[in-house]
Amino acid sequence: MTLPVLLIGSSVDTTWEKYTSQEGGFSILMPGTPGEKIQKVDMKIGEKYVKINMYMFLLQRPGFSYMVVYNDMPQWNPEDVDFILDSGRDRGIVSLKGKLLKEKDIWIDGHPGREIKIVGADGFIYFSRMYLVKYRFYQVSVTTLGEDASSPNVARFLNSFKLITPEEVEE
Repeated sequence: MTLPVLLIGSSVDTTWEKYTSQEGGFSILMPGTPGEKIQKVDMKIGEKYVKINMYMFLLQRPGFSYMVVYNDMPQWNPEDVDFILDSGRDRGIVSLKGKLLKEKDIWIDGHPGREIKIVGADGFIYFSRMYLVKYRFYQVSVTTLGEDASSPNVARFLNSFKLITPEEVEE
């Protein structure tokens, strides 16, 4: 998990727009258009590692970093849901050198997920919702300064994430 650098200063963004990724199968509200990046990462499958593409959509605003990441998992057993979500949580804690403040199971359109809140060693607060949708793993995250943790921007972003089908994509 790569976390973005935050721009200093904070604000409540009032102009949000819907961003849709047809390939990613999602839409979300953001206070601007995110940058897109594809990164090759190693994923352990059984006893070996395979390279997979991680698709990242990142937008930075003063005091906030908004990010949606997804990757297709080549093989996984539906009985491994807790293991996969626990691994995502643990990677976040380690990369932030942080402490887990909150965790709960969630669902999106009948698919399992997990919501977490981590405080990093540097005082940043990291909010994330992870979902397993068939063979796709989504991570929707906001990173902010501690004093902005209760900003309406956090809930607005996280709550706006929707799964879409090709028929729902606006031309």
